[in-house]
Amino acid sequence: MDPSILIVVLVFMATVGATFSGFKTVNLIVKGDTWQLWAILTGVLIFVAALGFLLPFMF
Repeated sequence: MDPSILIVVLVFMATVGATFSGFKTVNLIVKGDTWQLWAILTGVLIFVAALGFLLPFMF
């Protein structure tokens, strides 16, 4: 199996996850829950770090 296919799948899954967490973040800001907001922001930070790690392998 070509490793680039795996990277594309991982980036796609991470993008979908980040999109859903973005919608959830907006929903939580409207409701006023903050502990879940911090959990989601931590998840987004991990996503950005993973993307930064995978980016050199994509090109």
